[in-house]
Amino acid sequence: VGITPDKFPQDVRKIHDDMLVHYKKRKKIEYDKKLELIGSECEKYVIPQEDELKNVGIPKLFETLTVVFPKSESDFINEGNQQHNCVGSYCRRVLDGSCIVFFVRKKDAPYESYITAEYVNGKLNQCMFKNNIRVNDKDMLNYCQVICNRIKQGIDSKKIIAA
Repeated sequence: VGITPDKFPQDVRKIHDDMLVHYKKRKKIEYDKKLELIGSECEKYVIPQEDELKNVGIPKLFETLTVVFPKSESDFINEGNQQHNCVGSYCRRVLDGSCIVFFVRKKDAPYESYITAEYVNGKLNQCMFKNNIRVNDKDMLNYCQVICNRIKQGIDSKKIIAA
């Protein structure tokens, strides 16, 4: 962690605990850098272009909704707090490439959680409103599936590095 410890400390436990604090800070910085990279790549590649929306069949939703990708561990925690769910614990899954999480927001309230969704192996795995209430609206599910299709295309073309 870039710190030279005392090789013969009086209090081994204190030195250990101090080193652990530094280690956790360093890891958090590394994790957040990787999450920033994944989130930024997804945002650049995933949002459909205007001409693509005509083929999607749900362009009105793209006019009123937007997608946000978490770029730090605190983004996951904030979403979990707003949604009253466990998405805050999904940070590691994104870091190890098991999934990509994205947040659907209303354009007029971009910081308020609306839907939390999870992409896994080319598909929409979870799509939830607050308190783990499943999204059942077909247009909304199609909207999230379009985002998942774009994520898959981005990963397949190596424009999105997810792990």
